[in-house]
Amino acid sequence: MKAMWNSRLKTMHPSSNTNLESSSEKLIDQEPAPSGINARKLILSKLSGIITGFSIGFVCWLVVLVLGLTPGADFSSYSNFIPAGIVGAILGGTRFRFINYIAVSMLALLLLIVGFTPVVRQPALALIAKDPLEKADAVVVLSAGITRDNHLGTIALDRLLTGLDLIRNGFSGTLVVTQIASNGNAAEADQDRLISLLPGHPEVHRVGIVLTTHDEGLQVKALADKMHWKKIILVTSPLHSTRAKAVFEKVGLKVISQPCVYRRYSVEDFEDPSGRKRFRWRALDHPYDKITVFSDLLYETMAAKSYRRKGWIN
Repeated sequence: MKAMWNSRLKTMHPSSNTNLESSSEKLIDQEPAPSGINARKLILSKLSGIITGFSIGFVCWLVVLVLGLTPGADFSSYSNFIPAGIVGAILGGTRFRFINYIAVSMLALLLLIVGFTPVVRQPALALIAKDPLEKADAVVVLSAGITRDNHLGTIALDRLLTGLDLIRNGFSGTLVVTQIASNGNAAEADQDRLISLLPGHPEVHRVGIVLTTHDEGLQVKALADKMHWKKIILVTSPLHSTRAKAVFEKVGLKVISQPCVYRRYSVEDFEDPSGRKRFRWRALDHPYDKITVFSDLLYETMAAKSYRRKGWIN
């Protein structure tokens, strides 16, 4: 009876049997992929994420240094490329790799805003304090970075050359230079070589070793009181000039602020010297200038807040 019933079912639904048989054949034919291939794909995917993450971390730290987002950075900051790359590589090998893409995108956006919009120009120019020049008792040149072999860095060189030019043009016969230490030594010998190039023999005073602009103000004030000076010409970098003048005035000195001729970026408008007006450049208008000045702007803004908090400036 059962056999007859099965026979009738097959007769009534022949297509069902055919579909079942074909489905079974397909399942048998589809063999599972070897686990070794999947493992290789997973390893390659992880390795790709790690390499990409390391590259992103490296680039992120480069942008951080270019924009000066690490105020007061020195040579040791450049060794942080490797740790930044390692952090990026660790993130790149996990599901948190999206953090790498967010970080590099935000830094790229900041770089574009700083370099290709006018947001930096006016705040930076507002920090430059330049007074009408007149004769004074002394020209005071503030210190800056020193190379590892105890030569003046480019910023310190710009400041000293401007001070020597003021002496040469008769605004004072006395030069005061401040000194900072590097590797236990100062750049006194390099200063002397440059001063010796000046015709005549100006009276030279040195103060230091100093660590801050406030230290410079206190030591120059002590020297001014001893020498009975009434007025000084203060030479420093353009964006440092406002804070430096405020510090020196706070300690009781009468100051004529004269920013140095600066070679890192252009802080003055420039026109065709022939008078034909073939070209004209605005100060801090080029992307390179704006990106470079951004680090100084950031540093000076933070330093001014710190100095006000300590009572060193008003």
